[in-house]
Amino acid sequence: MARESAARTPSTHRMIAHGAVLCGDPGEPRERCARVLAAGPAPLTEAERDRIRYALVDLLDDHAHAADPGERAVIAATLWP
Repeated sequence: MARESAARTPSTHRMIAHGAVLCGDPGEPRERCARVLAAGPAPLTEAERDRIRYALVDLLDDHAHAADPGERAVIAATLWP
């Protein structure tokens, strides 16, 4: 879960905090994951922000100049959160 948090994709935290319990009582892990989600991600460093901004602009530029509809669809899917 630490790797997911570092990548800003806390899928396991979401699953544990909000998922349906199939058996037993999730108890503390569910509460801990809910707290992690409520706290939100750590602020981006300047380097992270610049890297994300560059990647976003690069993909938008690729999408704007893509002639192939399939390529445009793949780029659009990549851009979708």
